[in-house]
Amino acid sequence: MKTIVILATLLLPALARAETIIVEYPDHYYVESSGSPNGKAPKATESAAPAPRPTPAPFPAGSAAPERPVDAGERKQALTSELARLQREHDELATPREGDTPEQISNKQQAAYARLMKMRRITSVLQKMSDQERQ
Repeated sequence: MKTIVILATLLLPALARAETIIVEYPDHYYVESSGSPNGKAPKATESAAPAPRPTPAPFPAGSAAPERPVDAGERKQALTSELARLQREHDELATPREGDTPEQISNKQQAAYARLMKMRRITSVLQKMSDQERQ
């Protein structure tokens, strides 16, 4: 018992000095450790936040980016088909199957949530396009 108490008093302050900062960007994560158990702070892998970039329209699977500009109708059709594909994937992932382990169910729920977030972004883009057409 005394050994555990001694180890805890020695290890806890060393571990308390380490602090990790995680910043989430739309296309990547930035992780910085502001300390480490040996007292040396590692260098950050990125010094400043990246400049925001415009999000390109998604293309159907298996197709490359077109060389000519895409008109609004084609883009709307591509977004609509992408939305339908994501909806099918979401429905498939959201329904638990017989024999799935709790870890598999959790992973599927996280993947379904990711699909839902993509669907919301695409719906927002489609709504903005529709609003612009009305004006």
